[in-house]
Amino acid sequence: MTSGELLADILRCTERNSALHGDELVRAADAVSAIAETHDAFVVNVDDAGARIVGACLARHDQIRTVDRSRRADMIPVLLVAGHIAGTMQVALAAQTLRRLGAVSVVAAVLSAPARTIPLCDEVMVLPSEPLRVVAAS
Repeated sequence: MTSGELLADILRCTERNSALHGDELVRAADAVSAIAETHDAFVVNVDDAGARIVGACLARHDQIRTVDRSRRADMIPVLLVAGHIAGTMQVALAAQTLRRLGAVSVVAAVLSAPARTIPLCDEVMVLPSEPLRVVAAS
């Protein structure tokens, strides 16, 4: 990837993150809630778009538990939440911090990513940004 391509990806991700609202935000929040429940995880945002998703998740789902990077995370599973990302470094650094704080597992949930693996994350999940289409059987 050239530096020009990387800059174009960063710009695209920034524009998509700034436009995150409405149905796309609700779909992401509902998906984060389902992932957190499945993994029995505490959620924490990685970036500003992740903060909006976590906020929407908290507003819509009472069972969501959060953790922040200023406290210990001893033996808890963590779900990192991020928007559209052009690179994996910010998520990897957040994973590293939470692992150092004692997190037993780290799963990342992102709106889009350049890779399906991120260092120090046990799993990377891509959140739905488009509505699911139901096709009737004929």
